[in-house]
Amino acid sequence: MAFPALSAPPLTTIQDVLYNADGSRFTGLVFIEWKSFQAGDASNVPTQSMTVKIVNGILLVKLVPTTNASAGAYYSVRYNSDGKAQFTERWAVSPSAIPLKLRDIRISSTAVLPPDPVMESIPEFADSETPAGSIDGANASFTLAFAPLPAASLLLYRNGLLQRQGSDYTLSGKNILFVAASVPAAGDTLVAFYRYPRVD
Repeated sequence: MAFPALSAPPLTTIQDVLYNADGSRFTGLVFIEWKSFQAGDASNVPTQSMTVKIVNGILLVKLVPTTNASAGAYYSVRYNSDGKAQFTERWAVSPSAIPLKLRDIRISSTAVLPPDPVMESIPEFADSETPAGSIDGANASFTLAFAPLPAASLLLYRNGLLQRQGSDYTLSGKNILFVAASVPAAGDTLVAFYRYPRVD
């Protein structure tokens, strides 16, 4: 029995440049979370989250519009830099063929909205961590200071290139194991960004 091909919901691009209060460009992570909703084309978008890295102030992300979606749909956004949560905001993304800026999607703090999703426990953030382990072209095993949670929050860069979890390496708890073809060579640089549970 043949099934009709299902197209992905349309996306809106958000592109902007972020600055710190001293005029320098913001560098860090943006954690975007949302509750399940039905998009404008009737596609179902389940509760989930994603992590976006901001380098030299450049924010670039594509999201399903919420202004034409089911009632109450929006994105909860947290900005993190230097391992600390800097501020939070909410986004209402409209359908657009051209990239939108943050001023176009930020929701006023006076708007009445339901509680943010998945905010009960506030995670800690590891920012620009160097995994422990010898980088010598032979060692494939490296260790993080904490176990990323969720595991998908781990962004692992080798010489500035994002490594693919499941293809370039596997993650078990806080242990990283590179596949043979992706073992870091002598002189390579590894940098990790991730979130993990707060330890009180």
